[in-house]
Amino acid sequence: MGNVWPTVTLAVIAFFANTAREIIKDIEDRYGDVGSGIESIPMILGDERSKLLATALIVISILLTPIPYIT
Repeated sequence: MGNVWPTVTLAVIAFFANTAREIIKDIEDRYGDVGSGIESIPMILGDERSKLLATALIVISILLTPIPYIT
């Protein structure tokens, strides 16, 4: 009770890390999704932009990791 910001920060970190993981897994599954009507991020952005997005999300989650200890 009291300060919820460490928990909120951990939830945001988990969201960014898991979203990055899902994008990476979608890149792996991209060729299996062709013709199925699924519009994943790699199908829309392409593999290279998807890799950059996943990398950015991972970097953001890493940069946020000290915040729960500070607050």
